[in-house]
Amino acid sequence: MKIYQVLLKSLLCLIFSVFILSSCDTDTRLSNNDLAKDRLSNDDLAKEVVASMEEWFADNAPESPDSLILTASVDSLILTRESNDSNIYWGILETTECAEPIVCYEHTYSVKVIYDGENITWKIE
Repeated sequence: MKIYQVLLKSLLCLIFSVFILSSCDTDTRLSNNDLAKDRLSNDDLAKEVVASMEEWFADNAPESPDSLILTASVDSLILTRESNDSNIYWGILETTECAEPIVCYEHTYSVKVIYDGENITWKIE
């Protein structure tokens, strides 16, 4: 009878161990849906980038001869994500650049934005 008890305990321990090991989820990767929850939408990201650009334009306005005021302002920025699993966004930037009080010009540029869900970098190309 003791042998049967030992075998039964061993079998129960084995079954319990298999159950515990199989119920553990070892996949710690985030799905695209989980990543998307923490990301800004394209429109919200564009607003953040525009704010950063306008701050940069204000801090880095070139000095001009003849007391002209050189300014640049963002009229619009439209961003599109390269793919669902990419941190790269491409956009079209429309600006108005002025040498006040003489003349203002409208320009269109290509923009590359890298956004990892937390940090944002941008480059006008």
